[in-house]
Amino acid sequence: MSVNVVRYRQNGTVHWGVVAREAIAPIPGRFETTGEFLLAGAASARMVATEGGAGIPVTNVEILSPITANQQFVCQAVNYHDHMAE
Repeated sequence: MSVNVVRYRQNGTVHWGVVAREAIAPIPGRFETTGEFLLAGAASARMVATEGGAGIPVTNVEILSPITANQQFVCQAVNYHDHMAE
């Protein structure tokens, strides 16, 4: 099961939540960085997605980048060999 997670600001405070049907279910806990969320919040996200519950309309929050300023992600395409052959 995939879980759509969003980082958002509401009333001046940044939160993480699970998005479903145009609403956000807040994930309990405070995660200052993307790394903290991945280490400690991912399990909570799966629980929130499974349990559902009341949500905040997406239109009532400011959607933020899920990557905080102090994080770095390096990705490599799995089809690199195919592109090289082109």
